[in-house]
Amino acid sequence: MKSQNVYIGNSSCNGIYHYKLMNGSLVALGNLCDIEKCTYLCKKDNMIYGVIENVDGEIFSYNIESEEIKKVKTKKSCPCHISISDDGKYIFVSHYKDGYKQIYEVKPDGTIGKLIFNEVQDAKKSHTHFMKEYNKNLYSVDLGTGCIEVFGIKYKINSISKIDLGEDIQPRHLCFYKNVIFVITEKSCKLYTLKFDNDDLSIVESRELLPEEEEMKNTYTGCAIDISKDGKYIYATIREHNSISVFKNTNGVLKLIQNISSEGELPWDIKVDKDGKYVIVANASSDDVCIFERNKFNGKLKYMYKSSMNAPSCILID
Repeated sequence: MKSQNVYIGNSSCNGIYHYKLMNGSLVALGNLCDIEKCTYLCKKDNMIYGVIENVDGEIFSYNIESEEIKKVKTKKSCPCHISISDDGKYIFVSHYKDGYKQIYEVKPDGTIGKLIFNEVQDAKKSHTHFMKEYNKNLYSVDLGTGCIEVFGIKYKINSISKIDLGEDIQPRHLCFYKNVIFVITEKSCKLYTLKFDNDDLSIVESRELLPEEEEMKNTYTGCAIDISKDGKYIYATIREHNSISVFKNTNGVLKLIQNISSEGELPWDIKVDKDGKYVIVANASSDDVCIFERNKFNGKLKYMYKSSMNAPSCILID
């Protein structure tokens, strides 16, 4: 495969780091733009979108060709996650602090337009952490209430199905393969398998992120998740334990096959590259990004090297 662009957001004030991934090496290209506390990114065509995780609440669009930045105030505190619809017409924004789910239209020029959906499930408990379109439905994760909800978005925004994992479970992020949804949880440090059939969400099973011999501590929290393109292997990070767990997926049934050090502190995000040869991990507290070689036949990881950068929090590979 040709070189891939890697964009890394961070919780400091040093902009968005831009790299080329070539044969397993990260080649630094400098800061893409001067954005403070850009903790999550997504991309469509020549446009990059991100959240600015401040009290005022801002999101932005960045045109790679014209290098133009346009910011939009969300009027809700601390947006933590952003994604774009498959057709590029809508932006989905999650607010951890206020718990709001927001949907914005995208203008013809790719910049962010008007707010068309602005709701919170429970103003006292909600901490929305993730929204993403998959198979023409919108999936939402509320870490505070423990609920995962599916919305229809084709003609109007309407709730189709909801499942409550419980407040103590703290679901955080999702990844998808066919009609199976994989959920990483924060406080409970688990990996859930859900299925969405006939407009209904159901639990298939759950697995501990840690190996059986590892003692669970209150400081350990599940954080990031990604899946190989063929859906056979899932990669999940555990903060404070500072490790990556690798699960083999067999028709929705999971088996832990490896737990390996993240080679840094507080692994905040993880991504499999587009060719499936490498896995990149952002260690927020140790100020580094680590590259692992991925065995395509058994899914296991082997540490290669690390690159230093301030407080990396999210990874976007294009």
